[in-house]
Amino acid sequence: MLEPRRVAARLAANFIAQQLGERVGQTVGYRMRGDSCVSSQTRLEVVTQGVLTRMLQDDPLLEGVAGIIFDEFHERSVEADLGLALALDVQTSIRDDLRLLVMSATLDVAALRQVLGEQVSVIECHGRQYPVATIYRPPLSGEESVSHALRVINEALASSITRDILVILPGVAEINRLVQTLQQALPHLAIRALHGRMSITEQQAALAANTPQQRIIVSTAITESSITVDGINVVIDGGLERVPLFQPRTGLTRLTTRRINRASADQRRGRAGRQGKGICFRLWPQEQVLVPYIEPEIRQADLSSVVHELACWGVTSPQKLSWVTSPPEGAWRSGQALLIQLGVLDEDHRLTPWVAAVRSGLWNKASRHAGEGGRLEYFALSLRASSIAREP
Repeated sequence: MLEPRRVAARLAANFIAQQLGERVGQTVGYRMRGDSCVSSQTRLEVVTQGVLTRMLQDDPLLEGVAGIIFDEFHERSVEADLGLALALDVQTSIRDDLRLLVMSATLDVAALRQVLGEQVSVIECHGRQYPVATIYRPPLSGEESVSHALRVINEALASSITRDILVILPGVAEINRLVQTLQQALPHLAIRALHGRMSITEQQAALAANTPQQRIIVSTAITESSITVDGINVVIDGGLERVPLFQPRTGLTRLTTRRINRASADQRRGRAGRQGKGICFRLWPQEQVLVPYIEPEIRQADLSSVVHELACWGVTSPQKLSWVTSPPEGAWRSGQALLIQLGVLDEDHRLTPWVAAVRSGLWNKASRHAGEGGRLEYFALSLRASSIAREP
């Protein structure tokens, strides 16, 4: 089962194992880069996106695997789209018995049917969801973002139904500023930060519901889906997200803050109604128009890693695979050009002989060349290749 984030993979595995009355690593386990908990008993592995791609590359037959579940597919990451394209290729060519299940609470069924076929089964599961009141609280004229959030948090704390509060912000910098303010303004409450840069122990401590104090958890979008945070019945949604966007003119990827889509807003709102009736405060005007679904990352990302993975797969053109969203031609060519410059691909867009070294670290060769002879062009290529920045 594919989960988009490491923290979600661990928590999903723990939750399913608990439902079976077992520990993680027995029937249900997880696997991610640098951390795994599986055994010979494991029948369901919860994996992160890079692990799924590596499993497919190392063993296209997927021996011992009956099916793949793509959870939270609405997030439309490059890795999830790539994983589904490779899995469909396996299913149609050598494993017609391989079962594929694509899941999300806010799924674009029409787009999936175009690639999976009109005959694909659609299963609707109406899970338990309690009523959630939606309240819009846009900023006052000239109001700074931290003051805005603090004002709404105080309003939420005054509600008689409020238990613990989840605040969703776009990035770590915003989280740290608000946490510092809350610790000073509300010292009697348990203020917790939660984001992907934290260690496993820190994340678990932030999610622990065993404190006698009322909690305010200030998080990035990692709590938008997959995770049910015990005790939360109020969500304060900042309405923003930070995403990597590829700049074709410079060939670099930059983190950009932008308005979320309606599907993401619905996902965040749903966090307040998992365990009882709740409230969702939205920090934008009610008349604000949101796009229906997230823009697939494949349309706005540097595709050099996808080009590399498909070259390892033996494919030089994306048209040879089935995609929910096809890679843009311009970004594809840019990815090919970069990999040719780095010596990963030859002029026929096939892997060069040192592909084994590349597969152990895509940018290692460029970095090594940067230190050989002080050649400026190699240093520039190395810097360009390593400039892709992502914030968890």
